[in-house]
Amino acid sequence: MKTSRLGAILDLVPGDCGVVDIGTDHALLPIALVRRGQQGVIIGSDCRSGPLEAARSNLIESGCIDRVELHLGFGLEVVEGRSDVEAAVLAGFGGKNIVEILERSLPQARSLRLLILQPMRDGHHLRCWLADQEFCLIDEELVEEDGRIYEIIVVGQGSSNWDVDDLAEAMGAPRSLLVGLGPCLVKKRHPLLLSLLNGRKEEMMDVTENLQAKESERSRRRRQELSIQLGRLEKVIQWLSG
Repeated sequence: MKTSRLGAILDLVPGDCGVVDIGTDHALLPIALVRRGQQGVIIGSDCRSGPLEAARSNLIESGCIDRVELHLGFGLEVVEGRSDVEAAVLAGFGGKNIVEILERSLPQARSLRLLILQPMRDGHHLRCWLADQEFCLIDEELVEEDGRIYEIIVVGQGSSNWDVDDLAEAMGAPRSLLVGLGPCLVKKRHPLLLSLLNGRKEEMMDVTENLQAKESERSRRRRQELSIQLGRLEKVIQWLSG
């Protein structure tokens, strides 16, 4: 049975292209791709042999082993030079880890039709890097699973498409904040976005409260930074609530 997160990622993968699942772990996505009748090559990769063996066992048990290639290697290096892979999925990594993976194979990343990215944290950092690198923002999704909201970002080839200037002006919020929060999510007022931002607001308020007891200059500066960030975030929350 597919999870909500797996199902959301699966829905974003075109059915007519070759796919590589980076950090495939137990090969849940490749198995789901086989079962839905994916056209094109399906590759699962990992930089560690242990998870790759777990993937192999799952593929054998599910009867999908003859349909999926498994490769040991780092990131997109496993598909460099291959013309039969058009989409890559990087799910379950931190946003900064995803940036590191893409930076190490940037020409290969730019050559792909789609990159489907699901950061576990630091989504803001990842989006700002993608925008700076002028990847085309195609779509974004949020999905709730086991009480947690996950972000999914889809980028590919084409014009940059990160324009949020009008929204930033309407909210009185910095452009960089909206880029980091997710232009597609904000523009379509995704139904889970308000919950996600309210959760972040509570986390920031907790950190601020913990810093109140500390009198160092560093703590004072951090409180000031958080106060500014909270004020900006509140403007977005108010706009979404309107």
